[in-house]
Amino acid sequence: MNDDLYYQIALTQVKGIGVTLAKHLDTHCGSARMVFDASTKDLLDVNGVGEQLLSALKDKTVFQKADKEMSFIEKHAITGLYYKGDNYPSLLKSCADAPYLMFYKGNLVSLRKPTIAVIGTRKATHYGRDLCEALAKELAALAPNVNIISGLAYGIDIAIHRSALDAGLSTVGVLAHGLDRIYPDQHRQTAVGMLKEGGLLTEFLTETKPDKQNFVLRNRIVAGMSAATVVIESASSGGALITAGMTSKYKRQLFAFPGKVGDAQSEGCLHLIKNRKAEMITSASDLVERMGWATALQSQDIQRKLFPEFRNEELPLMDLLAISPCRIDDMAVKVDMPIHKLSAMLFEMELKGLVRAYPGGIYKRMV
Repeated sequence: MNDDLYYQIALTQVKGIGVTLAKHLDTHCGSARMVFDASTKDLLDVNGVGEQLLSALKDKTVFQKADKEMSFIEKHAITGLYYKGDNYPSLLKSCADAPYLMFYKGNLVSLRKPTIAVIGTRKATHYGRDLCEALAKELAALAPNVNIISGLAYGIDIAIHRSALDAGLSTVGVLAHGLDRIYPDQHRQTAVGMLKEGGLLTEFLTETKPDKQNFVLRNRIVAGMSAATVVIESASSGGALITAGMTSKYKRQLFAFPGKVGDAQSEGCLHLIKNRKAEMITSASDLVERMGWATALQSQDIQRKLFPEFRNEELPLMDLLAISPCRIDDMAVKVDMPIHKLSAMLFEMELKGLVRAYPGGIYKRMV
């Protein structure tokens, strides 16, 4: 049994401990297990810890829940993603409200790929579904290493997952419930098909119902994991616009496809574009160009030179990586670059053979 994961699960089940406090306690004590072993005096040094929480930490039922969850995890080959761990999505790690712990079933390689979120209305029209199909097909030709994430919900979500599968792209569904169910059940076959190259991701334990508040929490993971979010059809309100707002909060790129004026399912996209909250795109080519991937894509068939010439903006990164491999979030701080821009540049450099990505968002210089 993975003891670290066991205690991490138990910590999330302590009444009164949320994402922020779990991280503070883990960091202060050194690990989740050490939180439970810590003295009262040591715990009281952590902001937010009082007598009520000290009592909750002695509740043995949290370990019963952890026992049950570990049995499910081991039976179904699920991976726990701890926020300090190597497999935790690197872009999400930079978000202050990122989950302390998540659970993943599928191909871990997909979590290390450049990731784009595609979201939209649950009442997708033929226009929206056609856009999903065209976007996935063109991305498969232009940027086949891209991973597409969405929420496995009705409408645009399931349309983009299916289109990504048809186009041969990896795709990850972020769930608002535990991995012991698929909601809606009609999407089960698609979800199973996603496991080979992509996967299913959640922060919720088994027996968690897909309640309304969980979808809002789910949306922050979709936005936080992604270098950019693309909105395809959205009404004037709804989950897609909430995710779009989170994308802006995390200072990631936000794009929207325009729709027909007066069409209820396009009001949200038109509002985002009109108010300059999102850049308008009409194709995957626009997306690739705006993300700064175009140069890299033109270089895919060019053999790496023995003494490559680096672009000026690549030099600080190459100098930094010459010292030692580095995590993307650490690089963003050291070179003073927004993480979405850095992600795009590293993607380009990887295609050129200059760097290589490893688990945990670590990059290593290759020349």
